This record gives sequence, C-alpha cells and structure tokens, in this order.
Amino acid sequence: YQIEVLADAFPHRSSLFASIYERLGLLEGRSSANLARLVDFVRERDKDLARALTLVSLPSTETDDTTLRAYNNAFERLALFEHRRNARQSVFYTCNRTTTRMGERALRDRLARPCTSSETITRRLNLVDQLLPHTDTLLPALKLDDIERLYRQMAVGCLKPRQLPRLHATLLKMSVLYKVAIPHIHTHTAASNVGRVVYDDMVALTARLAATFDLERCASHQGFENPLFKDGVVSSIDTMLGALVLLNDKI
Repeated sequence: YQIEVLADAFPHRSSLFASIYERLGLLEGRSSANLARLVDFVRERDKDLARALTLVSLPSTETDDTTLRAYNNAFERLALFEHRRNARQSVFYTCNRTTTRMGERALRDRLARPCTSSETITRRLNLVDQLLPHTDTLLPALKLDDIERLYRQMAVGCLKPRQLPRLHATLLKMSVLYKVAIPHIHTHTAASNVGRVVYDDMVALTARLAATFDLERCASHQGFENPLFKDGVVSSIDTMLGALVLLNDKI
C-alpha cells in the first residue's frame, strides 16, 4: 500500500533500478509509513495539492557523511539479512547475539548503514573493552522489555495496565546499565552532564511510577474492582475512581 501511494504521488522519482523508498531516501520504515499517511491525507482532501507534491524536492534523510549508504541490491548480494539458500547463513544471523529487541534493531541498522569513520569505530571498540570487566553486572540487567515499544505505546495513549510493571522493571534495569556505562560513554564534561541528567530523569520516572500506581494490581488488572492508582496521590483521580466503583456496584 505504501509503495502504491508513494509511487503515485511521486511518479518522477520512479526507477527500474531502485525502489521508491530508495529513490525518496526513505531507508527507515517509520519514515516511509509517515510520509505515506501524510500523502494519503492530502490526496483525500485536496487533489490539486496532491498533484503539486510531485514538484516538491524532498530532503535526503541521510545527513551523516560518516555512514555508507547502501540499497536492497547490495543487501541481497552480500547476504546481509537474507540468504537465498539458508537464512542462517546471512551476516545478520551470524553476528546476532543480542538479548533485546532494541539491540537487534541497532545491529540491523549498523549493518544496513556501516560506519566509515575510523575514529568512531575505534571509539566503539575501546568502549567494548572498557565495559567487558563489568559483564557480571551488565548481563543480568540486559534481560529487559522493549522499552522503545513501551514508550511509543505510552506516547499514543495505548499502554495497557499490565504493561506498567514491565515498564517499571525495565527502567530499574536500565538505570543499572546506565550507571555503569556513564563514566565510559561520556568522555567530556558536557556529554557527561547530559548523561547524568538522563540518568536522574530515569530514576525519577521509575520512582514516580511506583508512587502513583499499585504495580501488583496493575499486573493482574481486571476492572474497576481493582483500581490501578494508589490512594491519596491524585485527589481528582480518587474522586473519579470512587464514582466509578459506586456506579459499577449499582449496575
């Protein structure tokens, strides 16, 4: 559907040698989905404006000159993510020893857009060497939920009550990871200060979740008979929940 929408809106970008995603510079799935929604929205409301979109020169999404830009043809020939005979012979499958979905996505992104900066590569390798002595602390904390997915659900207002304990537990583990990594990741004062602010915010959010929600009841949430919020934290919520409980009993 996205391919059809984008190809129809930008026919001058079509090519036999590259997909519409590649021609538009949309190597990220979220970028293509968002643009397709925007184009579809415009077409439904103003066809003249939709036709004018063909005159728009889209900025490239690749602004970093320290990464190599590659396309699907290169991925297939190098068997980066899929192998014609055996999926387990792909480079990604061979390298993938990640324990989280975030790590898996990061690895896929690094393979799709390999770094060309020797300084960056050296810094990453040095960072690995510095973190290896902390393996006993880091490995248990790496068994966490997909925090990026949980944050997206929370941002659009569709995080379910049973996911709140998982979010809380994940934040606790991430604070451990971050506390160990901060001294090694940030090598100058400005970056170090930013890292500590992020760590402090993470700790504050973790405490706020525990203070606001009854996480045990959230884990087994069934309905109004098991209120999610702790009493006395937000008076307006206490009033609303009290009214809902009375209504539920009446029904």
